[in-house]
Amino acid sequence: MSADGTAISDTQRGNTYKLAWTAYVGPSVMLLVWCAFAIALAPIGWKLTVAALAIGFGRFVYRVLWLNTVELFTDAAGVWVQRGLLPWNRGAYGVRWHDAEDAVMFTGLPSWLTKSYRVKVRNRFRGHSEIDLKHVRQGDDAVRHINQRQESERRLDRIESQLAREGAIQ
Repeated sequence: MSADGTAISDTQRGNTYKLAWTAYVGPSVMLLVWCAFAIALAPIGWKLTVAALAIGFGRFVYRVLWLNTVELFTDAAGVWVQRGLLPWNRGAYGVRWHDAEDAVMFTGLPSWLTKSYRVKVRNRFRGHSEIDLKHVRQGDDAVRHINQRQESERRLDRIESQLAREGAIQ
């Protein structure tokens, strides 16, 4: 669902960008912490150890599946992030082309080595209504695509407003 409540089909989408492998490092580390915690509980009782392992593994699987649903994409209306694993928390948020200021990425040696970037699409009217997504695979391409698309949208808006002023569009 887009911000205006309409369904977004895959045929309407432009470029789509998923998260990189670096997004899965945090859940993997948390799984190791849960395993260490479960092993520490072993002297207390095996049932408690098994329960801690089950909880840790369940959290890990849910988080990995949830991260796999996160997508940054463009369509005719704007730039969007769609995410959510369960039906009651699935959804999309984003910035319309008219409201978008620009897209930026945050670089550094780790980002360059892993090709995983933090992408931010700023809203020119409201600072709190922006996209800020970490670990975007090929985030440099995403920023380039978004900025090129934004420029072409602005060019079309200028042409339409100029034609409207000249009376060509009613």
